[in-house]
Amino acid sequence: MIGRTHSKQAEIQRYSLILEMRLLIAVVSLSCLIAFSTMRIQTANAATTTQFVPATTSYNCLAHCYGRDLWTFPGAITGGAVTITVNPMAQGDGFVTNEMWVDQPNISSGDCANQVDNCWVEAGYAAGGSSNGAQEYFFWADVRPCSCGGYHEHDSANLLGGDYGNVVNVGIFSNGSSTWDINVFGAATSLSGVSTGQTMNPTEILQGQELVGLSGVNTPTAHFTDSEWRDTNGVWSVEGADGTLDPCLNGCPNINPPWSGWVKGSDPRNFSGGDFYTCTLPTTGNNPC
Repeated sequence: MIGRTHSKQAEIQRYSLILEMRLLIAVVSLSCLIAFSTMRIQTANAATTTQFVPATTSYNCLAHCYGRDLWTFPGAITGGAVTITVNPMAQGDGFVTNEMWVDQPNISSGDCANQVDNCWVEAGYAAGGSSNGAQEYFFWADVRPCSCGGYHEHDSANLLGGDYGNVVNVGIFSNGSSTWDINVFGAATSLSGVSTGQTMNPTEILQGQELVGLSGVNTPTAHFTDSEWRDTNGVWSVEGADGTLDPCLNGCPNINPPWSGWVKGSDPRNFSGGDFYTCTLPTTGNNPC
């Protein structure tokens, strides 16, 4: 009996040792699995949050850089309209805008001759460079064929918190032979005005971003939607063609921001007005929008 008892106790001891070894192996395996999973999660998080590491980007835009879309019409038009998302923007050492222009090129008289033979009315929102000390603001401006002072800009006070994350509706349209109305209506702030003595007969609409400076700008992706134009009979139509990407003016190298283009699958070919984007972000990559 003693022998059998001793054998049984030994068997129990061996069985317990096996259980302990299996338990140890399981604990080690579980620990490794947890550690590996944590590493994968951390790696995935790192991959999604560090795509664009540099904190600043530099550019050569003292002569103005643009990320715009250009529509050219066969005859004169009497207005344009667009809806733009409003995001907080850092202007860096210059200024930056998201806006729309209604423009007539090739006018070599009056103030137009001093502006690359262009006359226009423009409107949108900007950061930096205001005429009244505002940091981020709505604005409109014009250059007229008359010799009456060149470029004139009109700025709102600082945007309010309710403007951000919403949209601003921008409209520029003729209200007579030499009078153009401008409306810049945001969620919390609005600005309107009248461009008088404006005898241009525009044939172009542009929309997008303008950038001036050398470094420090940061503008998250903005969207331009519901792009429309008005004919000489006062009839509004939604843009039904892509237009032409116009990245630069006055010889600006196109290697600079702003980056812009049509959101994939959302160009205006289906007469929806499309979804155009702009951005200038701290990155060394191409088009981080």
